[in-house]
Amino acid sequence: MQLLQAYRWRSSSPLPSGGLGGTLERMRRIGYTVLWTLTVFTLLALAWGLAVLYVQSAAARDVAALKRSLHYAPNPNGLLCPVYDETTFNRIRDLHGCRALPSLVAELDPAADHYYNHTISNLIRIAVAPAFRRDPEGPWTKAWHDLDDLWYEQAVAPNERTKKVERLRAWWRVEGHKFHQPWRFWSAKCGTDF
Repeated sequence: MQLLQAYRWRSSSPLPSGGLGGTLERMRRIGYTVLWTLTVFTLLALAWGLAVLYVQSAAARDVAALKRSLHYAPNPNGLLCPVYDETTFNRIRDLHGCRALPSLVAELDPAADHYYNHTISNLIRIAVAPAFRRDPEGPWTKAWHDLDDLWYEQAVAPNERTKKVERLRAWWRVEGHKFHQPWRFWSAKCGTDF
């Protein structure tokens, strides 16, 4: 009986801070610190991913809106001319810049209106031009000159359209990483500069 009472007394008394209880408390504090740190980093990574997704989807929406806005209207001479929403074109050119490149390349279609392909090709050239102009001897010099040769002109013959589009897509697969880094959602500038 005395042994049982002595056991109860020891188990009910708090452990000294230097013993096993102090070690457990320190481990618990470290665990909470690690848990909070992991939570913060997880939330930051989630916010980063959502920002990248938002920026890329906004660029894709504007490229799709540009396609929907393309129509033909008579000019003063009575000829039908292609017309598109200039606000959307300017937003893609100025606001999205190289962030729109994946959507622009995906929009190239040999069966699509040749003027639309010409417009998309122009937007691609406009988006990558600043990287070349900032540093003409940079890693994108060859890519810029290759793109210059691949430019989809409005007067491309129908049998050449498929070849031009495929060559532009192949150029994008090989050289696109030099101009577009999806993780850099905050910048519309192409290239590796921040």
